[in-house]
Amino acid sequence: MDKTAFEAEPDVIRVRIAVSDRSDHGQITVVTFETSPTTQFQFSTAADATHRYLIDDCAKEAINAVKAANTVRADDWFENLVADICVRLEARGLGVDRLPAADVELKFEIDLRSGVLVGRSQALHPFAKADDAITRGVREAISKAFDPAVETLLKALKVQISAGEHAEAARLITENENAHLAILSRHNGLLDTICQIDRSKLTQELRIALQRVLITFAGNQSREELVGDDAEDLLREDIGLDHEARIYLQTFIGVAAIRRGRDEYAISTWRGLLRTPGQITARQRGWIWRNLSMALGNDEPEAIRAAENAIDAFLEAGDKREAAKSINQLSVLLEKTEPKNALQQYDRMLTVISRNGVMDDEICANIFHAKALKQLDSGDPGEALQSAKAAIKVREGLIGVEEALLSSMHLAAICALNVGLEHEHLQIDAAIKQLESQLKSGHFKIARRVQSLLVCYKEDEARELLREVEGKSDELFAGVSIAAAIKNPNLTPIQRIGKLEATLRELEQRKVHEDTKYPARLAIAQILRDEGEWLRAAKWYYKILECSHMNILVKQLLIDTLWQAKEWGSAATFIKQELDAVGDRPGLLYAYGISLYEDGRYSDAVKALHDALRLADRNETLQEKIRALRDQALDRGGTIMPRTTPISPDAPVTLDYIGGVLSAFRDFISGSERMGFWHKSDKAKDYEWISSPERHGQKLLRAFAKGHFLDRVDEFEELWTGAGRLDVLLKFAGGLSIIIELKMCGFRYSSNYAASGETQIRHYMRSRNVHVGFLIVFDARLQQNGEKLLVGATNSQDTIDEILIDVRPRVT
Repeated sequence: MDKTAFEAEPDVIRVRIAVSDRSDHGQITVVTFETSPTTQFQFSTAADATHRYLIDDCAKEAINAVKAANTVRADDWFENLVADICVRLEARGLGVDRLPAADVELKFEIDLRSGVLVGRSQALHPFAKADDAITRGVREAISKAFDPAVETLLKALKVQISAGEHAEAARLITENENAHLAILSRHNGLLDTICQIDRSKLTQELRIALQRVLITFAGNQSREELVGDDAEDLLREDIGLDHEARIYLQTFIGVAAIRRGRDEYAISTWRGLLRTPGQITARQRGWIWRNLSMALGNDEPEAIRAAENAIDAFLEAGDKREAAKSINQLSVLLEKTEPKNALQQYDRMLTVISRNGVMDDEICANIFHAKALKQLDSGDPGEALQSAKAAIKVREGLIGVEEALLSSMHLAAICALNVGLEHEHLQIDAAIKQLESQLKSGHFKIARRVQSLLVCYKEDEARELLREVEGKSDELFAGVSIAAAIKNPNLTPIQRIGKLEATLRELEQRKVHEDTKYPARLAIAQILRDEGEWLRAAKWYYKILECSHMNILVKQLLIDTLWQAKEWGSAATFIKQELDAVGDRPGLLYAYGISLYEDGRYSDAVKALHDALRLADRNETLQEKIRALRDQALDRGGTIMPRTTPISPDAPVTLDYIGGVLSAFRDFISGSERMGFWHKSDKAKDYEWISSPERHGQKLLRAFAKGHFLDRVDEFEELWTGAGRLDVLLKFAGGLSIIIELKMCGFRYSSNYAASGETQIRHYMRSRNVHVGFLIVFDARLQQNGEKLLVGATNSQDTIDEILIDVRPRVT
């Protein structure tokens, strides 16, 4: 190679080409041509001898052609010369491609509020390859560029404050360069040190300058409570503030008040600002509405409206990132009452984000990851796996979010295992180990040691891990502390709870996210369950669900814990809230029915179990359990309640109304109860009637009638006629009486047997002087199903209606 680099010179022009030998497996050689005032023309290449000779030869031919032409050199002579060389190379059978000035483009974006610096390397032509290691090194250099300057500034401030030179410290931090450094810094110690400057020892002008820096710095770190008083001072005394700045300060003061526990003050402040929306910019409205939504809490309907208003305001302002964050706030609010809608908000966030840069890519990856967590919590690992893989796909190639990429990969591995995709789980786990090895990730290396500690506890290893995580990740601290508490064999249950509660107190002081506290709370609840302290365990499950509304595992544990405690009413109340949120589901309705039954609310239990039976049509095992419990509820006096509001109890019952109720009973039995009349043993070739099917039908009729007629049935008398036949006499409010006969038909019951019910009804009509009756036939005839059985007597004063209920166990 003739040259390895060019010195930076003015007016240097360079052109690069890729020369490929089509006959040599596509071997690529990069050639760089250069011209400058000091060097008229030269080129450099790393080609081998053969290619070097061809390039040299073509270059000489082109130069000689220029000399032979003996013309005045044009302004574009260099471009023409390179073009001629390319033509000659192609004539020799070589491929030539023009290349851009660089091989790889590095892009970086920083979020000033979070301090996250994200980058991506992108190859600019097909012959280049992006090098993530180089990009990672550049990012690390950028991220650490502020460190020495921040440490120097911090040291100088501490010296001046210790010496009582508060004015000098304030002047130092308010200098433009240092002020910008402080605002861009994520150094918590720097903010704490600046707050130690005694404002009372400053002139008004210097104090106002310091307070402006402090407020911006604290806002970027979400530590508004430290300087809330400064914001109030600035609002009162800085007459140079414009209207927009004053709105910002009032909003800031509200946030500081929230962090100090003065919620009502903050809410009143923000509501006051929103009374004159025309005087506030759209972006400021967005911040105020979202702050208001977060302050109001999950149980306030106004909170949802405020979140929606925040979304609209940020979109109006063109701030799609903040609009997406507001959608996330809306999703949190909907988790308890509308979990399905809450999940849909993640798709809405993805629609809002424009993907115009690497930071937008990371935001989208965060959304996919968060969606996967919620889907896993809500018991849908298959969908969670797809969302986690989407997060991985977006994060691959991003520099600066490798820990987040590993987190998404771990999540995907867990989801794959839950779905039963063992092979995919192993593939993802192998990729995780490879990436951890490349990155030398200390975070996940410690995480694996914590996992090992949970499998095989070692006291020395636990102490060493606690020492290593001190002052580092809150999640790792929680993981090690919890493992030490629950796996140390020398601890009693009381001691375990004590250590877990100490861990929670430490996490509270660190002001960690509620998700970080979840494992400790869950561990305490489990220990209490193991000790038989059911109600105390339930309190911890309730506490978890206050922050994690969609966690299906905790919901199941809570229901079981309430059952173990015999708190059937509390269990029913909780399950009803879940049904209101997620809609009717057979398993949940069955659990609701169990709770109601054990609580002694038999009619409510019958209704819940009937609804469960209707939805469990493809699960025979569950159907059998539901029917068995429903029948027990009926035996204990439960009734089948109507879906519509019954008429006034004072209104007389008419024959039309009775006919309508019995028609509804027909539909009820045929629709979801028909298989309750049948059983089929393993050795039997066909279905058989259950024992005493008439009695089963009568029990269902009695419950259904009580549920619909309520107190308007004065008497429900059973009339035994021998040989298993059963009549029923019903007397209603208003004086109307009817007789009902139940008959089975089909399989071992003949049509003649069923039709004989007419004779039985007439017998009782004469003895009771009641001339209105109904013959209800549970019709299992396969060939003649639905065909009338009664002929009807002539010259009779009796009125007998026939109701055929289709209870065929099979069609053919």
